[in-house]
Amino acid sequence: LKKWMKAIETEAARHSAAWSKQIPVVVKLSFVLRASARHHIGWCANAPDIDKLERAVLDALHVGKHKVFVLDAQVVKVIKAKRWGHEPGVWITVADAGPCYSPGTLVSADRTGVSE
Repeated sequence: LKKWMKAIETEAARHSAAWSKQIPVVVKLSFVLRASARHHIGWCANAPDIDKLERAVLDALHVGKHKVFVLDAQVVKVIKAKRWGHEPGVWITVADAGPCYSPGTLVSADRTGVSE
């Protein structure tokens, strides 16, 4: 895992200047795991867990002297997928999150019940 994270760090260093400011970002991750003879090309529902892969990538993008983003808290949305393929790796996109629009009605619960 450390070797993989270092490779991400090295590649990210080539692109870090664009994201050195503290703005909300969206990260898209598309993981490709090497397919063996028993795996069909398509979705991967096997280990490793996608959350662990995500954490490793976000950590790699946030460490070292060439950080892609300054704070972990800048990541406001993550879109991720994991599939089998012939060339393993991860496709990473970091983009400005832009303005935040309300997705609908916020429903919250308090001690007296549910309110809108």
